[in-house]
Amino acid sequence: MLTSSLSPALEIFITPDLLVHPLPCRGMDKLHHSHKQELALIIERRSIDTLFQPVFDARGERIQGHEALSRGPAGSALRGPLDLLAAAQVEGSSIALDLLMIDLAIERFGASGAPGLLFINVLPKTLLGCGNLSGRITKAVAQAGLRARDLVIEVTEHGLADDAKQIQASVLPLRRLGCGIAIDDLGAGSSGLKIWSELRPDYVKLDSYFTAQIERDSLVAEMMRSMLSMAHVMGSRVVAEGVETQRQLELLRVLGVDYLQGYYLRRPQSEPMREASELFSNLGPVRDSIGGATCAGDLLIERQALSPKTRVEQVVTLFHEHEDWDSLAVVADDKPMGIVRRDTLLTMLSRPLYPEIYNRKPVTVVMDSQPVVVDTRARLDQVSRMVTGADTRRINEDFLIARQGHYVGVGRTIELLRQITTQQVQVAKQSNPLTLLPGNREIDQQVGRLLALRVPFVLCHADIDHFKPYNDAYGYRQGDQVLLHLADLLRGVAMPDEDFVGHIGGDDYILVLRASDWRRRLNKLIDSFDASVANFYSDEHRELGGIDGIDRDGHARRFPIMTLSIGIASVAAEHLAEHDALMQALQQAKAQAKSIQGNAISLVEHHDVSLQPLVAIA
Repeated sequence: MLTSSLSPALEIFITPDLLVHPLPCRGMDKLHHSHKQELALIIERRSIDTLFQPVFDARGERIQGHEALSRGPAGSALRGPLDLLAAAQVEGSSIALDLLMIDLAIERFGASGAPGLLFINVLPKTLLGCGNLSGRITKAVAQAGLRARDLVIEVTEHGLADDAKQIQASVLPLRRLGCGIAIDDLGAGSSGLKIWSELRPDYVKLDSYFTAQIERDSLVAEMMRSMLSMAHVMGSRVVAEGVETQRQLELLRVLGVDYLQGYYLRRPQSEPMREASELFSNLGPVRDSIGGATCAGDLLIERQALSPKTRVEQVVTLFHEHEDWDSLAVVADDKPMGIVRRDTLLTMLSRPLYPEIYNRKPVTVVMDSQPVVVDTRARLDQVSRMVTGADTRRINEDFLIARQGHYVGVGRTIELLRQITTQQVQVAKQSNPLTLLPGNREIDQQVGRLLALRVPFVLCHADIDHFKPYNDAYGYRQGDQVLLHLADLLRGVAMPDEDFVGHIGGDDYILVLRASDWRRRLNKLIDSFDASVANFYSDEHRELGGIDGIDRDGHARRFPIMTLSIGIASVAAEHLAEHDALMQALQQAKAQAKSIQGNAISLVEHHDVSLQPLVAIA
């Protein structure tokens, strides 16, 4: 089990595409005789250089581990890894070379005493063609002082479509040792979700394309957020590769990526890094600006686990000694494999002859082999869907909680539902009591999240003109109907899970639109309001075209039929905006719209909001 003081670990990196497609190499099809000799000497003399690039915890608290990068001898024509591997492929020495790289990386990392994970590249040809890879790795890690149960087999998504079943079969012996599974370069191939679903990895490495594009394309940020959400539901930890700028670092941390790797943080070195990069020290703690929901880890109840060899009679004794225990996890090498439920077990053993039959049998005979297992970082709404979605019987049962695939305790479904209810109550307290739309705090959080992610959006402030005279003439109950009607119209033009509708109070609403067709939708909103608002007036007032009343200065006047004024502040992806400056621009836009008689929309573009252009940091 991984703890706060991480034990050394090993991660195997597999590139199945190299098995199918020959490595590109400049002139290796005409490999010189001296190169053949040099390759043979490299393998014979074990003259491989191993470099280490750290993988950082995104919170900046520690180094999660290192990736080992193998190179040929300095000054050699086979110094580059592609040249070296391609030469070995031509000579039929790929497996021998790869095994040497694995042995040296494990040996040198173990000798360094560095904490955390070790990521090692392993060719799929080695994985599929080495007869006893699990035995070899078990011996290597033992000699280096590492543990086999800390190993993680990392599989590249690209090129897996045809070899997925073979890869699954090949990693099974390693998984039986207690190794985890990881997918590398997720998003680079065409079968990512399929492979993800089949392998159920403990780790996911996002393709560096996403890191490179996150500064330029807001859609990529949203795609990454979705992948992160799926990963955490499945208990996978996410590594973002290719971090090359300060801005990428900031955005990835805001998104909720677990681990980070790239040249901006640290280039590969001959020795593993000991302390976290100073780059994190000035960033401060990670803000939960994505969802803000409480995670499964907050429901954690630490409870001992059972070995698969534990006898049923021993489990019964534990349940009798601990009356408050409703379940016990069955764990092998720190990984959950099943759950035993008190009521189910004791009810079964109450039948005649059942104790005599089952008491001395292993607990695996009576356990539920398909328990709900959630990661500590899964949001409560995600946990709720997993617990209650598949089987209604699970509503009253415990579920298991894991961290990075390792068992840490149990969670109680009744406590999960209690926490969700508490959250809903808190949201209701902050929502408008009439429309039930989010209030000021949620509006600020939504705007702050979008600004942090640097995605383009338009912020709209909708205000009803001449609402007060109407409310005075018809009463608050009828006025509330108008407010509810506008709330429904706003919901109608907002895209679910994409846009946001909030209610500041009174006849003031906030609308956040993300899609490029926002102008069309706002015009639709104006048209819908204009076509329906007269229905809230009497025939007399409709004929008059308004209501006679007294204005704020005490003068008699006729107030026209209500209209809608919308102020808009637009934020472009290539600009950064301060929250207060944006809100000030929004009020300016609304005031401009209110100064126009009738339905009106006033837009303040991003260059009028005192925004600062984004400057990429090399």
